[in-house]
Amino acid sequence: MVAPITIRNYRIFGSLVPVSSNSGIVLWEGIADAGGHRFGARCSDVQVAYEEADRFGDPRYNVWWASPDGIRRDRDRIRRSLEVIRENPGWFARATIRRAISIPDVRDAAPRLSATTPPLRTGSRAAGSLLVAFGRELSLLRGPLRAVQDLTVPLAGGFAFTGLALLLALSPRRTLLLLSLPLYVLATQAPMHFEPRFALPLYALLPAIEGLTWAFIVSCVGPLILRRLERTAR
Repeated sequence: MVAPITIRNYRIFGSLVPVSSNSGIVLWEGIADAGGHRFGARCSDVQVAYEEADRFGDPRYNVWWASPDGIRRDRDRIRRSLEVIRENPGWFARATIRRAISIPDVRDAAPRLSATTPPLRTGSRAAGSLLVAFGRELSLLRGPLRAVQDLTVPLAGGFAFTGLALLLALSPRRTLLLLSLPLYVLATQAPMHFEPRFALPLYALLPAIEGLTWAFIVSCVGPLILRRLERTAR
Protein backbone atom coordinates (compact mmCIF):
# COMPACT_ATOMS: atom_id res chain seq x y z
CA MET A 1 0.00 0.00 0.00
CA VAL A 2 2.81 2.42 0.82
CA ALA A 3 5.24 1.39 -1.93
CA PRO A 4 3.54 3.34 -4.79
CA ILE A 5 3.76 6.56 -2.75
CA THR A 6 7.46 5.95 -2.01
CA ILE A 7 8.21 5.17 -5.67
CA ARG A 8 6.34 8.30 -6.76
CA ASN A 9 8.29 10.43 -4.28
CA TYR A 10 11.58 8.99 -5.52
CA ARG A 11 10.73 9.70 -9.15
CA ILE A 12 9.62 13.27 -8.42
CA PHE A 13 12.09 14.32 -5.72
CA GLY A 14 14.99 11.92 -6.26
CA SER A 15 14.90 10.91 -2.57
CA LEU A 16 13.46 7.94 -0.69
CA VAL A 17 10.62 9.52 1.26
CA PRO A 18 8.29 6.70 2.42
CA VAL A 19 5.10 8.82 2.68
CA SER A 20 5.77 12.48 3.45
CA SER A 21 8.52 14.71 4.76
CA ASN A 22 7.06 15.57 8.16
CA SER A 23 8.61 13.00 10.51
CA GLY A 24 11.31 15.42 11.53
CA ILE A 25 9.02 18.30 12.40
CA VAL A 26 6.73 16.25 14.66
CA LEU A 27 9.76 14.73 16.39
CA TRP A 28 11.41 18.15 16.81
CA GLU A 29 8.21 19.78 18.08
CA GLY A 30 7.71 16.84 20.45
CA ILE A 31 11.10 17.58 21.98
CA ALA A 32 10.02 21.21 22.39
CA ASP A 33 6.70 20.16 24.00
CA ALA A 34 8.67 18.11 26.53
CA GLY A 35 10.66 21.19 27.58
CA GLY A 36 13.45 21.00 25.03
CA HIS A 37 13.56 24.68 24.11
CA ARG A 38 17.08 24.80 25.51
CA PHE A 39 18.13 22.55 22.61
CA GLY A 40 16.71 25.00 20.07
CA ALA A 41 13.46 23.09 19.50
CA ARG A 42 10.25 24.98 18.73
CA CYS A 43 6.62 24.05 19.52
CA SER A 44 4.80 25.14 16.36
CA ASP A 45 5.21 24.90 12.59
CA VAL A 46 5.48 28.68 12.28
CA GLN A 47 8.19 28.92 14.95
CA VAL A 48 10.15 26.10 13.30
CA ALA A 49 9.98 27.89 9.94
CA TYR A 50 11.16 31.19 11.46
CA GLU A 51 14.02 29.49 13.32
CA GLU A 52 15.19 27.68 10.19
CA ALA A 53 15.07 30.86 8.13
CA ASP A 54 17.48 32.45 10.62
CA ARG A 55 19.70 29.41 10.96
CA PHE A 56 20.05 28.68 7.25
CA GLY A 57 20.06 32.35 6.27
CA ASP A 58 17.22 31.84 3.78
CA PRO A 59 14.19 34.15 4.23
CA ARG A 60 12.11 31.89 1.95
CA TYR A 61 11.91 29.37 4.81
CA ASN A 62 9.76 31.85 6.77
CA VAL A 63 6.76 31.07 4.58
CA TRP A 64 6.28 27.34 5.23
CA TRP A 65 7.95 24.51 7.13
CA ALA A 66 7.61 22.08 4.19
CA SER A 67 8.85 24.20 1.29
CA PRO A 68 11.26 25.08 -0.18
CA ASP A 69 13.88 22.36 0.42
CA GLY A 70 11.36 20.44 2.52
CA ILE A 71 13.13 17.08 2.40
CA ARG A 72 16.54 18.49 3.29
CA ARG A 73 15.09 20.58 6.13
CA ASP A 74 13.12 17.68 7.58
CA ARG A 75 16.13 15.38 7.52
CA ASP A 76 18.07 18.07 9.34
CA ARG A 77 15.32 18.13 12.00
CA ILE A 78 15.59 14.36 12.38
CA ARG A 79 19.36 14.65 12.73
CA ARG A 80 19.10 17.34 15.41
CA SER A 81 16.36 15.42 17.23
CA LEU A 82 18.40 12.22 17.32
CA GLU A 83 21.40 14.16 18.64
CA VAL A 84 19.28 15.49 21.52
CA ILE A 85 17.91 11.99 22.23
CA ARG A 86 21.38 10.38 22.20
CA GLU A 87 22.78 13.03 24.54
CA ASN A 88 19.74 13.00 26.91
CA PRO A 89 18.30 9.45 26.82
CA GLY A 90 16.91 9.50 30.37
CA TRP A 91 15.20 12.85 29.90
CA PHE A 92 13.67 11.77 26.59
CA ALA A 93 12.50 8.41 28.01
CA ARG A 94 10.72 10.15 30.89
CA ALA A 95 9.09 12.62 28.50
CA THR A 96 7.92 9.77 26.25
CA ILE A 97 6.43 7.85 29.18
CA ARG A 98 4.59 10.94 30.44
CA ARG A 99 3.15 11.54 26.99
CA ALA A 100 2.12 7.88 26.60
CA ILE A 101 0.25 8.07 29.91
CA SER A 102 -1.53 11.28 28.88
CA ILE A 103 -2.61 10.15 25.40
CA PRO A 104 -5.46 7.81 26.52
CA ASP A 105 -6.92 10.62 28.65
CA VAL A 106 -9.97 11.65 26.63
CA ARG A 107 -10.90 14.69 28.73
CA ASP A 108 -9.03 17.08 26.45
CA ALA A 109 -10.19 15.21 23.33
CA ALA A 110 -13.91 15.40 24.20
CA PRO A 111 -15.13 19.02 23.97
CA ARG A 112 -18.24 19.69 26.03
CA LEU A 113 -21.50 19.72 24.08
CA SER A 114 -22.66 23.30 23.52
CA ALA A 115 -25.82 24.40 25.33
CA THR A 116 -27.39 25.82 22.16
CA THR A 117 -27.45 24.84 18.51
CA PRO A 118 -24.33 26.26 16.80
CA PRO A 119 -25.21 29.11 14.42
CA LEU A 120 -24.91 28.55 10.69
CA ARG A 121 -22.74 30.73 8.51
CA THR A 122 -24.47 33.65 6.85
CA GLY A 123 -25.91 32.59 3.51
CA SER A 124 -25.48 28.88 4.19
CA ARG A 125 -27.54 26.70 1.84
CA ALA A 126 -28.30 24.35 4.72
CA ALA A 127 -30.26 27.00 6.65
CA GLY A 128 -33.65 25.81 5.43
CA SER A 129 -32.91 22.09 5.25
CA LEU A 130 -35.01 19.46 6.97
CA LEU A 131 -31.95 18.12 8.80
CA VAL A 132 -31.19 21.52 10.38
CA ALA A 133 -34.83 21.95 11.39
CA PHE A 134 -34.82 18.49 12.95
CA GLY A 135 -31.64 19.38 14.82
CA ARG A 136 -33.23 22.52 16.24
CA GLU A 137 -36.20 20.45 17.47
CA LEU A 138 -33.78 18.18 19.32
CA SER A 139 -31.94 21.08 20.95
CA LEU A 140 -33.83 20.46 24.20
CA LEU A 141 -31.84 17.24 24.56
CA ARG A 142 -28.56 19.15 24.74
CA GLY A 143 -28.91 19.79 28.49
CA PRO A 144 -29.47 16.13 29.46
CA LEU A 145 -26.75 14.99 27.06
CA ARG A 146 -24.30 17.49 28.57
CA ALA A 147 -25.11 16.06 32.01
CA VAL A 148 -24.43 12.53 30.73
CA GLN A 149 -21.18 13.73 29.16
CA ASP A 150 -20.08 15.43 32.38
CA LEU A 151 -20.72 12.16 34.24
CA THR A 152 -19.14 9.72 31.81
CA VAL A 153 -16.04 11.53 30.51
CA PRO A 154 -14.26 11.65 33.91
CA LEU A 155 -15.02 7.93 34.33
CA ALA A 156 -13.80 7.00 30.85
CA GLY A 157 -10.22 6.11 31.82
CA GLY A 158 -11.15 3.88 34.74
CA PHE A 159 -13.96 2.24 32.80
CA ALA A 160 -11.62 1.54 29.88
CA PHE A 161 -9.09 -0.21 32.15
CA THR A 162 -11.89 -2.21 33.81
CA GLY A 163 -13.33 -3.18 30.44
CA LEU A 164 -9.88 -4.23 29.29
CA ALA A 165 -9.51 -6.45 32.35
CA LEU A 166 -12.89 -8.03 31.58
CA LEU A 167 -11.83 -8.62 27.98
CA LEU A 168 -8.60 -10.27 29.08
CA ALA A 169 -10.54 -12.57 31.37
CA LEU A 170 -13.05 -13.51 28.66
CA SER A 171 -10.73 -13.89 25.67
CA PRO A 172 -7.00 -13.23 26.20
CA ARG A 173 -5.82 -13.92 22.64
CA ARG A 174 -8.47 -11.77 20.98
CA THR A 175 -7.79 -9.00 23.47
CA LEU A 176 -4.07 -9.00 22.68
CA LEU A 177 -4.89 -8.73 18.97
CA LEU A 178 -7.28 -5.86 19.70
CA LEU A 179 -4.60 -4.12 21.77
CA SER A 180 -2.27 -3.95 18.76
CA LEU A 181 -4.11 -0.80 17.62
CA PRO A 182 -3.75 1.32 20.80
CA LEU A 183 -0.21 0.02 21.33
CA TYR A 184 0.69 1.09 17.80
CA VAL A 185 -0.77 4.56 18.41
CA LEU A 186 1.13 4.93 21.68
CA ALA A 187 4.40 3.63 20.23
CA THR A 188 4.31 5.99 17.26
CA GLN A 189 2.91 9.10 18.96
CA ALA A 190 4.43 9.08 22.45
CA PRO A 191 7.95 10.02 21.25
CA MET A 192 6.61 12.82 19.06
CA HIS A 193 4.57 16.00 19.10
CA PHE A 194 1.00 15.05 19.98
CA GLU A 195 -2.45 16.39 19.16
CA PRO A 196 -5.70 14.55 19.97
CA ARG A 197 -6.45 14.05 16.26
CA PHE A 198 -3.36 11.84 16.00
CA ALA A 199 -4.96 9.31 18.36
CA LEU A 200 -8.41 9.12 16.73
CA PRO A 201 -8.08 5.34 16.08
CA LEU A 202 -7.43 4.82 19.80
CA TYR A 203 -10.29 7.10 20.83
CA ALA A 204 -12.64 5.25 18.47
CA LEU A 205 -11.81 1.98 20.21
CA LEU A 206 -12.15 3.23 23.80
CA PRO A 207 -15.98 3.54 23.88
CA ALA A 208 -16.35 -0.12 22.93
CA ILE A 209 -14.04 -1.17 25.77
CA GLU A 210 -15.75 1.19 28.22
CA GLY A 211 -19.10 -0.25 27.12
CA LEU A 212 -18.09 -3.60 28.55
CA THR A 213 -17.83 -2.05 32.01
CA TRP A 214 -21.24 -0.40 31.64
CA ALA A 215 -22.71 -3.71 30.46
CA PHE A 216 -21.15 -5.52 33.42
CA ILE A 217 -22.60 -2.97 35.86
CA VAL A 218 -26.06 -3.22 34.29
CA SER A 219 -25.93 -7.04 34.31
CA CYS A 220 -25.09 -6.99 38.03
CA VAL A 221 -27.34 -4.17 39.18
CA GLY A 222 -30.27 -4.79 36.83
CA PRO A 223 -31.45 -8.08 38.37
CA LEU A 224 -31.20 -6.58 41.87
CA ILE A 225 -33.42 -3.67 40.85
CA LEU A 226 -35.93 -6.02 39.20
CA ARG A 227 -36.13 -8.21 42.31
CA ARG A 228 -36.64 -5.12 44.47
CA LEU A 229 -39.45 -3.95 42.19
CA GLU A 230 -41.07 -7.39 42.30
CA ARG A 231 -41.01 -7.37 46.08
CA THR A 232 -42.48 -3.89 46.16
CA ALA A 233 -45.25 -4.91 43.77
CA ARG A 234 -46.18 -7.84 46.01
